[in-house]
Amino acid sequence: MTSPTKVPDKPTAIISYDIVERWQIPNGGEGKRITIPANLQKEEGLLSVCDKIEQDVKNDKNAFVFGHKDPKSADIQKRLGKTTAQEEKYLGKNFILDFKKNGNSGFHQCIVYPNGIDEGTQKVKTY
Repeated sequence: MTSPTKVPDKPTAIISYDIVERWQIPNGGEGKRITIPANLQKEEGLLSVCDKIEQDVKNDKNAFVFGHKDPKSADIQKRLGKTTAQEEKYLGKNFILDFKKNGNSGFHQCIVYPNGIDEGTQKVKTY
């Protein structure tokens, strides 16, 4: 007879994100602007996305990943300096994750902003 297996109360979410832009970092690695699915935009989900990014860049010397609620926010961030005050306000509410890995200094962390970077609430995860 086998032991019973506890079934989770809710299904495990698939951790994913969409890359909307990528670029090479001159001394190794890649930068990315990503969008994060709505079901992962709360703190717990965002921290799971951080872990997924960490796995995805484990062989990269450097990585810079900027997470957004939608492609519009990612586009505004790309155009910073040529944006309107209204666009920057939109960005402040929709820029929700900042992942940095620097192979030269060892600095390696992910900051999540569940309510947008301008709201002030943040959680820092160091690797």
